[in-house]
Amino acid sequence: MKIGLYFATWWSLNVVFNFYNKKVLNAFSFPWLTSTPSLAAGSLIMLVSWATKMVEAPKTDVEFWKTLFSVALAHTIGHVAATTSMSKVAGSFTHIIKSAEPAFSVLVSRFFLSERS
Repeated sequence: MKIGLYFATWWSLNVVFNFYNKKVLNAFSFPWLTSTPSLAAGSLIMLVSWATKMVEAPKTDVEFWKTLFSVALAHTIGHVAATTSMSKVAGSFTHIIKSAEPAFSVLVSRFFLSERS
């Protein structure tokens, strides 16, 4: 039940994000420029949360940051690509593709990272 609620929340927020993102891109059609501030804002929110001790900062080492870099780079490319695609096609089409994200993540984890549940 809990995972279903998480999935429904993710999907609902994704619909809202896609709707408003498409409205912004219709008025200001620079997808790279609109996607970059949203990623920067998320990073800033976490840094402020850690600095003010609202959320405990994770214990990390150099190996963690090396591993995180490739994941962060892939996430950034995916976010910018989704925003760019939304500026070129109908928002509904982009939403269908983005809805497949969880399944795609499972397949990538299974075949590229050899992870099993």
